[in-house]
Amino acid sequence: WDERVRTALGDLGPDVPGRVVRVDVDSCHVATPEGDVRARSRMPVTVGDWVRVHIDDTSTVTQVAPRWSELARRDPTGVTQVLAANVDLVLVAAPADRISFARVEREVAVGWDSGARPVVLLTKSDLDVDGVGIRLRDRLVGVDVLDVSAVSGDGAEAVAGLLRPTHTGVLRGPSGAGKSTLVNLLAGVAVAAT
Repeated sequence: WDERVRTALGDLGPDVPGRVVRVDVDSCHVATPEGDVRARSRMPVTVGDWVRVHIDDTSTVTQVAPRWSELARRDPTGVTQVLAANVDLVLVAAPADRISFARVEREVAVGWDSGARPVVLLTKSDLDVDGVGIRLRDRLVGVDVLDVSAVSGDGAEAVAGLLRPTHTGVLRGPSGAGKSTLVNLLAGVAVAAT
């Protein structure tokens, strides 16, 4: 929540501001100052949307703020699916012990295309014995590459600093890259299963 969002939503009237945190088939879950609310929406919403919600027995989304970024992908039929909105950073988890340079480059391209800033997190950096970090930095000119190790805690504060005070990041990468471990490290408690 910041001035950019406040301006985009305008006068709330009897509604409350919120952010969509989950979308189901017939409703969405919105985090609001009043707590999490399940609301219906006649407008398309996605995770990350800032919305106005009228809270009553059948809470309803009354407005969706304009998006400043959209993380999207095309399904096999060519239809574009928006995965997340209003993301400031696309954090690409790239495991040092089994790097795929091509995959990292694709994830970085998706980040740029979304309107957000991609940042590569070289996870398991304590296992980087082949100079993977150096090679990534050589290949990804103009993209920050941060070494992160859940074992030592190295890099966690740098990642947290990217998100402060009001930035939103989405974490992408292959299974086993250490995404859940990193989330738990940043949160300080086990919030994601590993």
